[in-house]
Amino acid sequence: KKKKKRKAGGGRFRREERERARKRIEAERKNRLAAMSDVTEGEEKYALDVYTLLRVTQAQHGLKHGDYERYRKYCSRRLLRLYKSLKFVHGKGGKFEKRSLSVEEVKEARYFLIPLMNAERCWSSAMAVKKEIENSKKWVTHRKHHMFKKLKRATTWADEFTSLCSAKGDSRTATEAEAYALFMKGMYLLERGDSNALTAFLQTRSLYEKLGRGGSNEDSATFLELQSEIEPIIL
Repeated sequence: KKKKKRKAGGGRFRREERERARKRIEAERKNRLAAMSDVTEGEEKYALDVYTLLRVTQAQHGLKHGDYERYRKYCSRRLLRLYKSLKFVHGKGGKFEKRSLSVEEVKEARYFLIPLMNAERCWSSAMAVKKEIENSKKWVTHRKHHMFKKLKRATTWADEFTSLCSAKGDSRTATEAEAYALFMKGMYLLERGDSNALTAFLQTRSLYEKLGRGGSNEDSATFLELQSEIEPIIL
């Protein structure tokens, strides 16, 4: 009987020891998770080849042939896919609610595409209207107002894109985003007849030169081409 009691006592001791070990392991796991969550999001930077992406998508979806409306529709579809895959919802129950993307929500480079595709959609819409004005003299004033509105919206989205890339993108991504926003600003000011457009385009060209020097041979070719496209506007 005494031996049985000692054995039973030993069993309780082993169960208590296992329980203490389990709790210790669980505590260590929680500490590791807490340490991981303490890393600020700003420490991780994401990369996006802005102009490589734009050159490819624009050529593949209409702009190779000057079809701005086709490209606008592509941007809309791309945005819907992004919203769905990133679970970036706008309201519940079918009711749309305007929502802005905060820096804290950016968890990967694809989030940069939300303001970028919105800017591209507004810009292509404005260019489509401009083409209509050139082809028809009807409702010119109304169409110009619509074009200015879309271009202004494009600059707003481009500025938001730049802000996100400056906070969460690597240095090259941030520079490419800045060049993109300056170009959009220049386009808007140019259409408005504002002389400040020249300053924006000169700054854009300067960044194109910088990006061309700091990249691969393919990047250099891309930014040389972009410089050649912006040169006639400056001159």
